[in-house]
Amino acid sequence: AVGRVLLAYLSPDELNIFLAKKGLPIKQIWPGAHTLNGLKRVINHIRNCGYSAIHHQRIVGVAFPIKEHGKVVAALGVWAPVFYFKGDHRKKILEETQKTALQIGELLNNYLSL
Repeated sequence: AVGRVLLAYLSPDELNIFLAKKGLPIKQIWPGAHTLNGLKRVINHIRNCGYSAIHHQRIVGVAFPIKEHGKVVAALGVWAPVFYFKGDHRKKILEETQKTALQIGELLNNYLSL
């Protein structure tokens, strides 16, 4: 989930450089993103949602961007068992992870302003 967030917030030039070096994700690893159009669609979805979520066997990973003066410089991710990532727990995990990512970004902004 963290890597997907970082990829989603690359500039078009950075994304092109990344793809030239690494290529597109393979279908088994990231279904729906193994074509250029599919990757762009998934990246736009992550940007619109503001986070990425991955369901992998019996665990779920979520990640939110950490921004420094508006630019994504890192991502914060957490993993939880699928059975725990439901209902109120899901909502709370998403809220608290997002809040923490925002707080880290604020700390970075304040640190750099000193």
